Amino acid sequence: MGKTAKQQEASRCLVAMSDWSLPASSVRRTLTEALRHGLNQLRNGRLSADQLFDQLPDVSPLSGAQQARLASEPDWDNASLALAAELHERWRETPDWQSFSAIVAPPGFGLPEQLSALARRLGWQVIAPPDDLRMTDSQARDWWSGVDFTQPWVIPELSHFWLRHRDGLALIRQLLDRLARGSVGAGVFGCNSWCWSFWSHCLDSLHFSVLTPPALDGEALAHWLPSLASGKSGAALQIRNTDTGHWVMPALAGAKHADRRDTAYLRDLAAMSRGIPAVALALWRRALRLAPEPESGQPDTDQAERLTDAGQGHCDGWVAPLDALTLPQLPPPSPSRAPMLLLHALLLHDGLGEGDLMLVTGLSCSDVSLSLNTLRRFELVTDCPRGWQVSPLAYPAVRRQLQSDGFPVDGF
Repeated sequence: MGKTAKQQEASRCLVAMSDWSLPASSVRRTLTEALRHGLNQLRNGRLSADQLFDQLPDVSPLSGAQQARLASEPDWDNASLALAAELHERWRETPDWQSFSAIVAPPGFGLPEQLSALARRLGWQVIAPPDDLRMTDSQARDWWSGVDFTQPWVIPELSHFWLRHRDGLALIRQLLDRLARGSVGAGVFGCNSWCWSFWSHCLDSLHFSVLTPPALDGEALAHWLPSLASGKSGAALQIRNTDTGHWVMPALAGAKHADRRDTAYLRDLAAMSRGIPAVALALWRRALRLAPEPESGQPDTDQAERLTDAGQGHCDGWVAPLDALTLPQLPPPSPSRAPMLLLHALLLHDGLGEGDLMLVTGLSCSDVSLSLNTLRRFELVTDCPRGWQVSPLAYPAVRRQLQSDGFPVDGF
């Protein structure tokens, strides 16, 4: 039997931007149900000794090698296969839609990497920005006139074509004008959600049909996270909660207490990460734990029972409760707005170097250097090919603080 229209839409890797929604959190429901269940168990006298879990005393965060085994970097090149199939299907369904596809996503969806891989796969030209983005309107028109739009094209990241400076706006403005007038051939461009939000407010002509990857919910994370484990596939990854002993990833058939599932954990991870893959992965890595293996001789009986807890099957690792994680925090408030100005600029441009940060914020060289050093020590920024970017682990806190401070934020 064929899929229904609803099933087909749910399985797509791109949705209309108007259909995007944040994953729902289950914390309140879980706390309420846990309290109700616990009271009922106590009332009925059913909370027996074998139902209590002895929390692991000796678990430690993962090393770099262990992270590569249980939570490696995503294969964005492979992900571009699904993206290519999705775009082909949409072009086939709506041939008169628009000559180009616009894909907008928050930082951390791997959109530039996927679109670059898509161009290689299809043999399309990749349009890269010039080294110097400061141009007049005339210079920008001449630059775009030199691009052959009669051949299929890909722009992996539109936010790399501008600087928020009076001399850095012409190039992206001229491209958006060409796109609005339909004077380009078939192509695809990706755009950081922060950049798109900025230009959507600046230009009334940005009425494109925009696609976006759907936010990852708990069910999607249950399929995606195991795929990042080296040598694992699907439900073969076995992960348990260090507090309760309940299975976060499905237990193997026949495992002891296999029915004890922590169904809320991945839902809350999705909500905490705003459904962004890189943020979810960073949080997952911070939560993952491994118990030490016995040094020699026979393993300790109690520890072996806690580690395997199964007549059949095994446990690959553990995760600490999400509310117990030590996460990056914003620096203490100060009269200087330099740190927040830098964070906002990094999100608008999908990363920048120190020289361009001085240009777009108007801050001095010393202010930029000192503020970046502070942000780095607080784990709020990390280095990237373009210079500096907001750390995926810190992204939810940074976005929340920017919104609280009155900065314009993206719609995701």
